[in-house]
Amino acid sequence: MQQRARIELEPKALGEVADWMYERYNNPAAQVAGQCEFLRRQTLAQQEAAAAAVETAEFTRRTARYMLWSVVVLALSAIAATLISLVK
Repeated sequence: MQQRARIELEPKALGEVADWMYERYNNPAAQVAGQCEFLRRQTLAQQEAAAAAVETAEFTRRTARYMLWSVVVLALSAIAATLISLVK
């Protein structure tokens, strides 16, 4: 039952899974299969969100590093311009 239910539920949208569970309200095995499908999808969504968070953190770290180096270059440029103006 569980394997057949999973094969049947996997391609369905969440609303269709909820409808499927409602139609089988008096069947505990079908209810468990539907709840397992919801949990499986929730877990997959959480894994994707975690991967996206790691990717975002890496991007933010790289961006911060580039900004730091641009400020350093700007400071060196300002120092060089000041020294050149003092020498003239």
